[in-house]
This record gives sequence, C-alpha cells and structure tokens, in this order.
Amino acid sequence: MDPLAEKYPNKMPYHYVSNNPIMRIDPTGMEDGPGDEFKTLEDAAIDFGKEYNGKSIKEATEYSSNFYEVKKKNGDSYFTYGEASVGGGGIVNMPDEEVKDGYTLVANGHTHGEEDNLDAWEHKGKIQEFTNTNNFSDQDISVYNNAVDKIGGGTQPNKFNKKIKGFVATPNGSLLYYDPDQTYKDVEIKGIFGLTPSYNIPIYTELPSDPNSKSLRKNKIDP
Repeated sequence: MDPLAEKYPNKMPYHYVSNNPIMRIDPTGMEDGPGDEFKTLEDAAIDFGKEYNGKSIKEATEYSSNFYEVKKKNGDSYFTYGEASVGGGGIVNMPDEEVKDGYTLVANGHTHGEEDNLDAWEHKGKIQEFTNTNNFSDQDISVYNNAVDKIGGGTQPNKFNKKIKGFVATPNGSLLYYDPDQTYKDVEIKGIFGLTPSYNIPIYTELPSDPNSKSLRKNKIDP
C-alpha cells in the first residue's frame, strides 16, 4: 500500500508512480524530490522543476541543483539530483557539493524566478509580448560550456572545470535543455524577440507557472 495514501486521498491507495512504471520508479513510495531515483536524466529534471519552480516564482529567487548518474553495485544505474541552493541573480549557481562514490556529475538545473520583465512590442505588424526570462541567458550557456566570462576580460572555467548539460525551469512553466556537445540552429520562438537558438524550445511545459507571464504562460498550474 502507498505509505502516503492518507495524504493523497484522491489517489488509489495502490496507485504506483501515477500508472507510468515505464518512465518512473519509486522504491520507497515516498514523495519525489532530491535524492530520489529516476530512470532518465530528463525525468529527474522534470521532477526538479516541479519541486522548485513554484517556490522560485513565489519567492522571486533562483534555485539550483546538480544532477548525477549513479552506478549500482549490480551494474544498473539511475539519475538523481541534490538539494537545491538558493540565489543566482542571472548567473547560474552550481552548488558546491562533494561528489559521492559511484556518482558522476552530469548536469545542472536552475530556475529563473518570477516573470519580471514582460514587455510588448509590435512585431510583424502585431502587438506581441516578449521577455528574456523564458530562455537560457548567454551567461548560462557560458557556464555549461566551461567558459565563464571574467571581470576584466577573458574566460575562466566553471567550478567543476568541465562542460556540463544544463536545464532551466522558466516562469511560463517550461523546462529547457542544453547539451554543450550538440549544435543548435536559430529559430523563431513565441515570446523571444528575433531568432534564438533551438535549445530554447521547451522539452516540457507542465511546470508550475507565473500568472504574470500572461499570454506566454504554458499552463494554469498555480505556483
């Protein structure tokens, strides 16, 4: 029986992983969150977004977690993420954690806080809303490429001194993904002014979202 059945009376008491055992695992039956095991990196990132994007929007601050691939003694592996650190201010914060035995750092995820930069311009003859909060910043991409801009010029490595995959949860309820080893074409995306790299196309749009995103909001999930 689900050990959280009393907390969620609207669910069946024997309802396992939302009836999706292909994509999800839940060895303990407890709530998802940091430290849980996920079959794919994307599943872990979606869970991170569900866990922290609402808090990020309500508190108007950024959250950031590192993601790991963990090898078991039997040769199997799973993905997980750590407790998020708070803060950011436009520059992705990669938490300072000691990597455990069997853990390999593979990605970082962060949130962008609330929608505080929505604007409307005439574009292609129509009034449209735009913002820079629903896409990776240039600084985010520099961090994930291990080439962070230094004050005074030049670049320096990120704190792990290696390229790393990145996720960002945005105020409009989207999750974005960047792989530094992939090549991305420039495309048009609603809400981003002009052409932008295709890594700004959401891979998931059911995270808690900010009502202040207005027409750019992807869903009506209350933060």
